[in-house]
Amino acid sequence: MKARYWPMMALFCPLAMAGELHLPEGFYATAVNGQAVSPHQNRLNLGSGRQVVTLRYANPYLFHKEFHEVLVSAPLYLVFDASNQHYRISATLPTELEAARRFARNPEFSLTSQQQPIPYQTYRYNQAVNALLSR
Repeated sequence: MKARYWPMMALFCPLAMAGELHLPEGFYATAVNGQAVSPHQNRLNLGSGRQVVTLRYANPYLFHKEFHEVLVSAPLYLVFDASNQHYRISATLPTELEAARRFARNPEFSLTSQQQPIPYQTYRYNQAVNALLSR
């Protein structure tokens, strides 16, 4: 009889979600805290506490109907502490190809919640591993 009521009890349990991260056009995530996510999502569910979001910048540039170049950054590891809030990544994306190439080498963005800046760190390439090993 207890097993019969268990699914209903799950409805009343507090959720482990702390908030949501909104990604702008031009950015996509591949993982949240090591768990793969769909690169097509522009909103990511977050747990509470320390979050590590693996991001990439990607932008296609069309020169002609037959010629294009897709710029993709190396993975960026966004690290921040989340609480029960909605977070937003904002970036000014370049419109010219050469500026976009520079941006892909070193994407810059801000992280906000309720229009207030949120402290975060970003790690590129081996910086994430080096930061963990130095602790």
